Amino acid sequence: GYDVIGSEFAHSALKHSGASGIGILGAKDIRVAGGQVSGKVVSLENADVFHEPVTVDLSFTATLP
Repeated sequence: GYDVIGSEFAHSALKHSGASGIGILGAKDIRVAGGQVSGKVVSLENADVFHEPVTVDLSFTATLP
């Protein structure tokens, strides 16, 4: 399977913008086919950065080199 090893968070709504963390994001529905990779990066349950909640739900599709 696939996993998110580490992440950096920068957003104007965060008091600690620029913080990094592990165990905050996960990978879902990853597919590699036809020269492309696609899937989702999502926040794990009760994800937070310095006690500020983080919600991520990002879908992506990219062409492989």
